Amino acid sequence: MRILFLSRWFPYPPDNGSKIRISNLIATLSSMGTVDLISFTSDSLSSAQLAESHKYCDTVKAIEYRSFNPGSLQAVLGFFSLKPRFLVDTYNQDFEHAVVDLVARNPYDLVIVSQIDMTPYVGLFQNQKVILDEIELTIIAKPDKKNTLRYLWSRLTWAKYQIYLRKVLKQVQGCTTVSKNELEMLRRLAPKNLPIAVIPNGIQVAQEEGEPAIPERHSLIYAGALSYYANLDAVRYFIQEILPEVKRACPDVKLYVTGKADPELISKLPNDDRVIFTGYIENIRARIESSWLSIVPLRIGGGTRLKIIESMAYGTPVISTSKGAEGLDLIPGKEILIADEPAKFAAEIIRVFNVPGLREELSQNGKKAIMSKYDWKSISQDYIRFIDQALSAFST
Repeated sequence: MRILFLSRWFPYPPDNGSKIRISNLIATLSSMGTVDLISFTSDSLSSAQLAESHKYCDTVKAIEYRSFNPGSLQAVLGFFSLKPRFLVDTYNQDFEHAVVDLVARNPYDLVIVSQIDMTPYVGLFQNQKVILDEIELTIIAKPDKKNTLRYLWSRLTWAKYQIYLRKVLKQVQGCTTVSKNELEMLRRLAPKNLPIAVIPNGIQVAQEEGEPAIPERHSLIYAGALSYYANLDAVRYFIQEILPEVKRACPDVKLYVTGKADPELISKLPNDDRVIFTGYIENIRARIESSWLSIVPLRIGGGTRLKIIESMAYGTPVISTSKGAEGLDLIPGKEILIADEPAKFAAEIIRVFNVPGLREELSQNGKKAIMSKYDWKSISQDYIRFIDQALSAFST
């Protein structure tokens, strides 16, 4: 089988949630046949990155990504298009040419289109079977109602997305989502006979074995680049509204914020000497394992959080908002702690700091849950079965 994979993110190294998922999908697909990759990238690629990609992919083409510019001519014209504005503005002719070139030279049996960013290129495939992956709708369909103007704007945006996605979903042979919530929303837009399945985010649990680091008492970690607006909001919210209460009970508390964070973004956050911005860490596992708790105080965003799955797989308990844990099949109070109010969030952190044995109990329960539900080894088999089902349905 010859497979073409279109990706918004160059997946190597797999150092954020999207890249981890994409790299796992590509590794699974490579067991089914030959995979070619066309991917956007925001940075120049090193020889090590290309070498890693060629472990799983035959042909690899990387195209420089141009971020959405709301003030550009294309974005303004997007107001009059049935496509979402950011898709109109970020459409890339070089990417299109790369797709057309490979399709002309290879008889692809399957095309995987990853995330909504890649859907404008679906129309380039006339005789190929196409499956969409990780179409996230929650962030668009369920906006924050606190800001009336933003809420109304989001409703208009959602109306446009529905029109656009209904058209795209008629052109493909299958679609996957990361959670049941996303599947239910997508099902309302898709043709009745379109195969759709939940393929959750997961982690290669077997690869994460080894001697764990010793956790640092009263240490917290937030794993996520501040360049993503949902992460920036979460960290601001925690520093402003939760951390002061934790500091009163535990003056020596430390919060490590990992991921890319330029000085301009850090300057937008309250200054606090108990917060340490580590920058990008190549071996994130060691930093997570050495933290007493992983915090996920997210208030906005969509999909499911690989940062939660990763932390729990490494044995570090997680305290999250309901939004942060949305879509994950975890038992609150046993496998994960959930707190939506600042005072409750702080109280839960202090409780895990102070109650003997509680961290270890949460750690063991969480790790078992991840191994049973979010190990990519088993998820990959579900993914293969879904592809077979979708292709069989198309053939008949």
